[in-house]
Amino acid sequence: MQFIPNLPINIKDNISFPTNKLPSHYTYSRYRHSELGTNHKAHEVISNIAVVSLLIIISIAFVKGFDKRIESQDIMLCESALISKNAEYLRKCQCYYQSDDIKCLQNY
Repeated sequence: MQFIPNLPINIKDNISFPTNKLPSHYTYSRYRHSELGTNHKAHEVISNIAVVSLLIIISIAFVKGFDKRIESQDIMLCESALISKNAEYLRKCQCYYQSDDIKCLQNY
């Protein structure tokens, strides 16, 4: 293969690729990282672990927030049942009145 000096793409350097296209930026940066001595796969694994950990933390926070909201609604219903004398909720909230723990209402 001959070298043509006036072309902007050096054909001689591009022989190792199966097509006549230049390598993508991803391929270039991967080779560049390996030349610099950084382990690209380790960075990928670490970033994937970080994303999964963040999703787990957000999910736990969402569930706890949802649970807290349900508990506060149940407390409001039980407290208002004392005022309104609603027989159904007075019966349902009996364990809350005795133990002052709203979680017993969720088992009802």
